[in-house]
Amino acid sequence: MSLLDLSTPRSNRFVAASPASRRHQLSRRRMLGGTLATAGLAALGQGARGVGSAPIGHASPGPASVGAELVEPAVLCSAAGRLDLTLDAGFGPAMMGGRAVTTYNFNGEVPGPTLRLRSGETLGVTLTNQLDEPTNLHTHGLHVSPAGNSDNVFVHLMPGESFAYEYAIPQDRTSGLSIPGFYWYHPHLHGDSAEQVEGGMAGALIVEGELDYLPAIRDLPERLLVLQATQFDNGGVVKTFPEMDEIAIFVNGQPQPAIAIAPGETQRWRILNASSFMFVNLALYGHQLHQIASDVNPLREVWSRDQILLTPG
Repeated sequence: MSLLDLSTPRSNRFVAASPASRRHQLSRRRMLGGTLATAGLAALGQGARGVGSAPIGHASPGPASVGAELVEPAVLCSAAGRLDLTLDAGFGPAMMGGRAVTTYNFNGEVPGPTLRLRSGETLGVTLTNQLDEPTNLHTHGLHVSPAGNSDNVFVHLMPGESFAYEYAIPQDRTSGLSIPGFYWYHPHLHGDSAEQVEGGMAGALIVEGELDYLPAIRDLPERLLVLQATQFDNGGVVKTFPEMDEIAIFVNGQPQPAIAIAPGETQRWRILNASSFMFVNLALYGHQLHQIASDVNPLREVWSRDQILLTPG
């Protein structure tokens, strides 16, 4: 059994600001177990049975959930050039760390469903606000229009309101920027986005393209890992901006999931840091990670390294 090492960088400290201007200082600490974040990693297994996420502080996971096989979010795929879905933004029951909690969520799930499309297709999302506060939706990084009912962060949905978003994803490239890649979606309402995102309102968005169809890539087993940093009180209710030594790290809502990987096997891991403030170092004990993309963009060559610094988003 090998574990992931999740730690802050070896140099200095990181400071992050909440919407309420509360500042948290992340001191150098070492956290056993794993979480993964950012997009586009290829992982080489040499007899490892992989991963794990562990709390920084008091996660209080259910004992049966620790070491359980990784469970990935539901995947919604496009058909006939479109993907249409509904999302309910709510604050209520969900499962995190192997126990029932009360937190922000999409459709009662943390993380939300994974959306999978191809270049040139259209994404339609009907968002209904079941919260008692405003919210909205942002497709993080997509090269789409910021106006009208597209990726318009100035749209504010009040409690009880619904809004039909539509995103026309470019065919391949625009302004020299790569379109296919690994993105995510989350609320982006000024003043409330960090609280809603940290509470669990986030999900992965995959746009397939050239990299995915390369012979060396397309047939690899693929894993999706969504890192989220949050904490709950003794009653299972999410804490708003907990102290840094209280933060717990989850992978797909699990505290210490395991990934089976055979000796000599290569897997493709798509890894997202769905956090608004947490910086982490990703490492797999006894193994190198082979990075093939970063922030949507494919790398010109494979980067093999012992650890990778993963920033929020």
